[in-house]
Amino acid sequence: GAETCARIRNIRHDIPIVLMSGYWEEQAKQKFETHVSGFLKKPFSPEQLRDTMKLAFADFPGSIGESELRP
Repeated sequence: GAETCARIRNIRHDIPIVLMSGYWEEQAKQKFETHVSGFLKKPFSPEQLRDTMKLAFADFPGSIGESELRP
């Protein structure tokens, strides 16, 4: 969780991080000392996952385009 997030930020500070938790968003974010790009409360649908990931990676260099997300 929080330790993994901190290690990722030490390696690459600009990579999007999306939290997935059974806790409410504010409760989950309190455990992290860094900015997160998105949040999903469990359970979530495949569509919610897709939409959250698209938003989180929208401005990330080298991210895939919308056409690549469709089968």
